[in-house]
Amino acid sequence: MDEVERLLGKMARELASGPRPNCCDVPVEPGRDVTASELKALVGSCRAVFVMVYTPACPYCRMFDPIFRGVGSKYADRAAFVKLNAGRFPYVAEALGVMGTPTVVAFVGSRPADALHGYVVPRVFEDFVQVNLRDAGCPVAP
Repeated sequence: MDEVERLLGKMARELASGPRPNCCDVPVEPGRDVTASELKALVGSCRAVFVMVYTPACPYCRMFDPIFRGVGSKYADRAAFVKLNAGRFPYVAEALGVMGTPTVVAFVGSRPADALHGYVVPRVFEDFVQVNLRDAGCPVAP
């Protein structure tokens, strides 16, 4: 019995010290533009996906882009952070209920779960990300 307990203890230590479980095993550069089909594949492969719907002419989108990429880089090992051009894929934006840009849609468990409309400061966006990561059952703390 002592040998079994020793082996179980060793396995528990190895698991505890190993890498955190990813909620998205698809490597995606934060802020990468995706097509509608790429978005569909990502949403099906990841427990949490954050999609910034934007248009190239939108000044608030350009202001929010570095915030989206920055927070996305911080949480890239737990979720996918991608952008979708509403001008190229208006039917996707419409299906997601996007009425203005920028809008970040959070997919949790392959479904749109929440949306953040307009330009927001980094702390507000990070809070939004953390809430949706928790809902997806993904680790939040870095």
